[in-house]
Amino acid sequence: MRLVWVLHNLDRYPLAVKPIPTPDIMGESNPAHTFSEKFRAADADVVFSSSDGVHFRIHSKNLTMNSGILGPGQTDLQAVAQLTEPASILDVLFQFVYPSRQSGISKLSPDDLFALGEAVEKYQVFPAMELCCMYIKPLASTHPIRTLSYGLKHDYPDLIDSAAPHTIKLPLQSVASAIPADRILHWLTYRQAQDDLGSRIAAGGARERSCLRLVMIYEGL
Repeated sequence: MRLVWVLHNLDRYPLAVKPIPTPDIMGESNPAHTFSEKFRAADADVVFSSSDGVHFRIHSKNLTMNSGILGPGQTDLQAVAQLTEPASILDVLFQFVYPSRQSGISKLSPDDLFALGEAVEKYQVFPAMELCCMYIKPLASTHPIRTLSYGLKHDYPDLIDSAAPHTIKLPLQSVASAIPADRILHWLTYRQAQDDLGSRIAAGGARERSCLRLVMIYEGL
């Protein structure tokens, strides 16, 4: 019996699983298949396909150790698990499931860095979570709404505190439409607190700093 590996939690992150059309899983005789240059080991037992058609062969034991979502499934026909991310993102993400030096994350554009961060959180690739935060944090001043949204969505207080001050003067609708709905009221409370603080400072009053994370804590979150 041949092996097939599928993703866990399909009800949360549904995946399309398609059978490999030929026994030649490496694709050497099938020009329709493009395989990652880094992830094509002959003894790897899991095959993923990116949204742009690149195949990645990954060892299931590494996925089991380093990911809470990607991993082994049931025994049946051999298959490819379709992921929603492009190859450029998966090429960086899969580096974190192997004990080797990771490369590429420092060269990502802001758009790709946020996309990688979302993929890391989606598939629970634990070794990459804090590193993504470290690279996203400097974007708080140039991409405050996206940084704040990412921090709120995935519960990273440092990102929240770094990005929140840069969102105070931005259009209300722009911020409210980007952050989680259950956090809008708390951001509005923070925004009002910062406005009040600014008025007190202008009048020569207290210079304490209001923090969005503290507002959330005080509200019982």
